[in-house]
Amino acid sequence: MAFAIIRVTKITSREQAQSVAHHNYRTQETPNADPTLRHLNQELVNHSQRSYWDLAFL
Repeated sequence: MAFAIIRVTKITSREQAQSVAHHNYRTQETPNADPTLRHLNQELVNHSQRSYWDLAFL
């Protein structure tokens, strides 16, 4: 059975936005994610993996 988890939190600084992006795109060690399943991830909006801060202030 497939499932999804969504968490929403306010991002208040450029540093926090960068940290969240690194976590989501797995460019840093992410202990709660199985690296063998990365090929199953789907990016629906931010295909170029740009900073969330930059996306918010275009």
